[in-house]
Amino acid sequence: MGTSPVKSRTAILGPVVCALVALAFFTVYSPSWLTKSSWRYNEAAEIVKVEEGEVVVDVGAPRVSPSQEWSQPLTNVLKLHEDNWPTPLIHQEHHRYLSYLPHSGYHNQRISLENALVLSKLLNRTLLVPDVTLGSAVNWYHFDRLQRELEKAERSTIRKCQAIKDRVERGRACGAFWSSIRASWSFLLDAPRIAAEFDVVHRVKISRDWYREGLGIEGSQIKTFPDKDRYSYKIYDDPNDTTPLEQRNLNYTSRLDISDLLTFDNYKLLEFGSLFGSQRLVLSHPANAALHHDIERMMPFKEPTLDAVSDAIVRKLGSEFVGLHLRVGHKDRFEDNARGRSAGVFQALCAAFGLDKDSTAELLRSNRQHPDDPSYKPPSLQPFTPQTAYYPSPTLVCPYTLYPSSSPLKILNKPLYVATDAVNPRNNPIVELFLNTFPCMFFLSDFQTTNNISREEIPSLNFLQGAVDEKGDTVGPFLLPFVEAEVVAKAQVAVGTPGSTFSGFATGTLHEVYMNSHSGHNVP
Repeated sequence: MGTSPVKSRTAILGPVVCALVALAFFTVYSPSWLTKSSWRYNEAAEIVKVEEGEVVVDVGAPRVSPSQEWSQPLTNVLKLHEDNWPTPLIHQEHHRYLSYLPHSGYHNQRISLENALVLSKLLNRTLLVPDVTLGSAVNWYHFDRLQRELEKAERSTIRKCQAIKDRVERGRACGAFWSSIRASWSFLLDAPRIAAEFDVVHRVKISRDWYREGLGIEGSQIKTFPDKDRYSYKIYDDPNDTTPLEQRNLNYTSRLDISDLLTFDNYKLLEFGSLFGSQRLVLSHPANAALHHDIERMMPFKEPTLDAVSDAIVRKLGSEFVGLHLRVGHKDRFEDNARGRSAGVFQALCAAFGLDKDSTAELLRSNRQHPDDPSYKPPSLQPFTPQTAYYPSPTLVCPYTLYPSSSPLKILNKPLYVATDAVNPRNNPIVELFLNTFPCMFFLSDFQTTNNISREEIPSLNFLQGAVDEKGDTVGPFLLPFVEAEVVAKAQVAVGTPGSTFSGFATGTLHEVYMNSHSGHNVP
C-alpha cells in the first residue's frame, strides 16, 4: 500500500460522556450477536462463529423517522409506567393464560417476550406481560429463586435504595436494583399493534399472589413448568421433529411439545420460568416460523423522544455513514476477550467500507495493539486543518485528517458512528485500532455538548439526558444505549460485535426494519 496507514495525529478531545452514561451502557447491554448473512445469532452464554467466505453486510441509504423535527413538548417527564396494554379481567372462566419470568439484560428480556408471544399464540392463551427492567436486571436463577429475586426487585426503587447509606444493608435490601429502572413494555414498543394481533394483558405485579388478586386464579388452577437449569426445556411445534436438544454447544435438558401443552386446557394458567433463548422454540411449520419473524419485526423502539434524538444525530452524520456497535466492556465476557475479538470486528468493518482483504490485513499488521497497560496512551492524532476538513453536515466536522485522494484508503474517509460501552473511548486502548484507521469517527459524547467537532447542540438530546419518569427518578442515562442502537441501525451499513444480543438487534432486526420502512427516504 506504499505508506504506513498508522498516522501520528494530535487529538481534539471532545468532552467525555459522563460516568453515569458509561454505567448505563455497561449495565444495559447483554450478550449475543448477529450481522445479516455472515454471522449466526446465538445465545447469551456462547461465542458465535463466523461462517466460511466473505463478510456480508446490509447496504442501503440511512434512515430517519417520518417526523424529522423535534416537536415534543418542553417537559422532561417520560411516561415509563403508562399502561397501554388491555386491562385484565378478573374471574373470566373462559380465559386461559400463560406467564413467564423475565431475567437478565434488556435484549434477553426481549427474546423471552418474543418466545412468549409465539407460545401464547400457538396455545391460544392470553399472555401476561411483565414489566421490563433497564439497567441492572435480575440474573437467571432456578424457578423458585428467580421468583423471589424478581419480587425483591419489584419492591426496590432507585430513591428508596439510594437512601440506604450502609452498603451492606443496601446490598441486602436491594442487590444491584438501585441502579435500574422498570418500565412498561408499552413505553418502548408499539403496544396497540401487538395487542391487536395477540391476546395480551399487563402483569401488574410479579408476585404470584397477583394471580388470585388480579385474575381470580387459585393455586389448583395453575400448571407450573419449573426450570432447574438455564436451558431446561426446548419446546417443539411438531411431535415428530427430531432436532436434538443439544445444538451449538447448548444443552437443553428436556423436551416439551405444543401438542402436549394443548392438553392442559383444564388449567387456567400455564406458568413457565425462563423462556430466553434463540433455540428455545423449534418451529418446523413454516407458518409458525413466519409468525416468529413477524414478532421480531414488532420489537423496534416506538418512543418519540428516542426517535427525535437519533434522527438529529443521523442528519448531522449525512447520507452515507457507517454504523458500528462496538461492545468491549462487560466483565468476564467481553472485556477479557475484547482485544482478540476487536480484530474480527475490524475486519468486518473494513469490508463494510469496501476495503479489500489484503489492505485490511496490512492495517492490522501496522496497528499492533499494545498490552493491556493502564499507563499506555494511544498515539496522538492529527486534527483537521481548514484545507483537509470534511463536513458531513454544516455543523459537524470530522475529527482527524482524511486520507489523500491518491491513497487506496480514501474509501475509509466516510463518516463512522461508533456506539460503544468503552469508557472514554478516544483514550481506550481497545478502540485505538479503530481510531488509528478511520478519520471521520464519532461517538455519542461528540454530540452531547457544543465543541470543535459538533458545533451545534441537539435540543432533544439535552432533553433526554435530563429526563425523569412519573415518579421523579432519573431515567435518561438508561435510555441513551437505545439512542445509540437506533443511530447504528439507521446507518447505510451496520456492523456489530460477536456475542452481544444488543449488537444482534441493532445490526439485524432493527436495521432491517429501518431499511424496509424508509426505503428510498434519504437523510435531508
